[in-house]
Amino acid sequence: MMTTSSPPVGTPPIGEKRVTFHHLNWQAYQQILQAVGESRSARLTYDRGILEITMALEEQEFAA
Repeated sequence: MMTTSSPPVGTPPIGEKRVTFHHLNWQAYQQILQAVGESRSARLTYDRGILEITMALEEQEFAA
């Protein structure tokens, strides 16, 4: 039998930086998407007024 351990809930994986904004409406999210454009290096996730922006750290971005 194999067991694995997970990081505590709410802890971002190593190699990522996360920023969370609360109480944003859909229009504000759409404006942010337009501002950052399609060629962004961050992942944006929006759910019921919460926007989470996840960015890879440099070491992960340029790893071969």
